[in-house]
Amino acid sequence: MMNVRGVLEEIGYRVTDDGEYYRTTALYRGGINPTSMSVCKNTGTVFDFGKDARFSLRDLIKLTLNCDEAT
Repeated sequence: MMNVRGVLEEIGYRVTDDGEYYRTTALYRGGINPTSMSVCKNTGTVFDFGKDARFSLRDLIKLTLNCDEAT
C-alpha cells in the first residue's frame, strides 16, 4: 500500500488528517488555503476545490514538480 502522506510531504505539502482524507494547500498552483485540496488516503485521488478538479496523485506530483513524467 502506498504511503500517500509520505509522498505528499516529500514533494513539499503540509498535510492535516481529516478522517479518510488528507487536507492541504494547492501548492502546484500557488494556493494558500490549507484546506483547498483533499487527498483520499486509500486511493490517492486528489480533489482541488478551488479548481473543481479531480485527478490522480501521480498527476499532482507531475503538476507540483512541473514535469512531464513522475518518476
